[in-house]
Amino acid sequence: MAKAKAADISTKTRFLVLYGPEAVVRRGYMDTMRAALDEEYGGVHIVECEGKTAQLADVLDELRTYSLMMSYKLVIVTEADDFVKQHRASL
Repeated sequence: MAKAKAADISTKTRFLVLYGPEAVVRRGYMDTMRAALDEEYGGVHIVECEGKTAQLADVLDELRTYSLMMSYKLVIVTEADDFVKQHRASL
């Protein structure tokens, strides 16, 4: 079986999808993203939405609005399988 390609995560990353059976690996990539943003921008406002209950409009509103306290915002949809399936056409 071929080894999966490592994600190229940097502050230039605008859209990142992390998937796979290993939650620890997904969490590691997310921690890498957070650390890169913290280092570059000195602080990041993190918004987490639960994928099973999140509404598309709420997630899009978070993506469109600016953070009042921080210079950069990271919007995370956790366990997003159902969210993506339900809203695939709009995404």
